[in-house]
Amino acid sequence: AWDGKRTCYVIDKTDRVQALDVETGAFLRLWHLPDIRIGRPQRLHCAPDGGLYVADTHYGRVLHYDAQGNLLGIIGSEGTAPGQMYWPTGICLLGADLFVSEYGGHDRVQRFAAPDGQARFLQAFGSHGTEPGRFMRPQALAAGPDGNLYVADTANHRIQAFRPDGAFLRAFGEAGQGRGKLDYPFDLGFDRKGRLVVVENATHRLSFWTPEGTWLGDLGSRGTRPGELADPWGMAI
Repeated sequence: AWDGKRTCYVIDKTDRVQALDVETGAFLRLWHLPDIRIGRPQRLHCAPDGGLYVADTHYGRVLHYDAQGNLLGIIGSEGTAPGQMYWPTGICLLGADLFVSEYGGHDRVQRFAAPDGQARFLQAFGSHGTEPGRFMRPQALAAGPDGNLYVADTANHRIQAFRPDGAFLRAFGEAGQGRGKLDYPFDLGFDRKGRLVVVENATHRLSFWTPEGTWLGDLGSRGTRPGELADPWGMAI
């Protein structure tokens, strides 16, 4: 995740968050998560105030830190009731609200009011399935320039768009590796031109779309050389 200034934050499988200078790659600082004995976190998101939200996936919660790594609060607890979380993956701030996606047979998106970082449950929408408005492993979330929420519906190989109140708007993409198809979209975000950029894990590429779902092109291919990708997982724009 990128803070919009000079700092890029990276999570890895050794229970730490590292802060790096986005211009030079220089190491700045790191801190450790509370526990990873049963699993590792999968996503992080920078807030406009410089804070950082980390999806502590296997512990059913979101950890809220300041930019120096001080734990400010814990959102949610393990479970399937409203306000609880079961394998949270995607995190996104849309206005003053925090959206969190979950998977593991209880696929949904939850919305919390978080004007000061202290989240209060508002609603949940979606469920496990293939129909429009349902999910199979919603892996990542992004706020669109149109004020709507975009979801990487990974195992359905598509992107879904919703209003902030959870109303379904549209879905686009279908399984495949050709032009205009998606193969396990793992992350997404919008660039300065308003294009939706999608990280496709299984095709080792980035694809570009309009917010309405028109395919614009792609880049990248499988490999380990500069400019190539191998099982890409996350992205910051």
